[in-house]
Amino acid sequence: MLKGFYVLNFFAAVWAIFGLSNANLSDWSLIIPPLMSGMIIIYAKRNLGTLPDVPPTKARRIARLVARCSGAEGIAILIAVGVLNILGRPFLIVPAVGIIVGLHFFPLARYLPEHDY
Repeated sequence: MLKGFYVLNFFAAVWAIFGLSNANLSDWSLIIPPLMSGMIIIYAKRNLGTLPDVPPTKARRIARLVARCSGAEGIAILIAVGVLNILGRPFLIVPAVGIIVGLHFFPLARYLPEHDY
């Protein structure tokens, strides 16, 4: 289960770097997200060993759901970027991507189990 944790931490850092790079802050601010993700991962490695194990069948179902939602998110982002560039509205790409990323959490929230393992 920690593999997904690492992947989500990686993408959280990438999104934070992307957001900070568009915020007209110092370039030094871009080091904060990877440092924070690194600290979270170190903490998790030390302290998450007490979580209950997820049965393999549920782990596979969860992995498939996350992969499908993330794949749909990626395709939607590619389509939105292409369409907005064709329409001459590149300034709408960042808000569109933010909306798509936010929307991809709805099916995850609906179908991921809530500690029922």
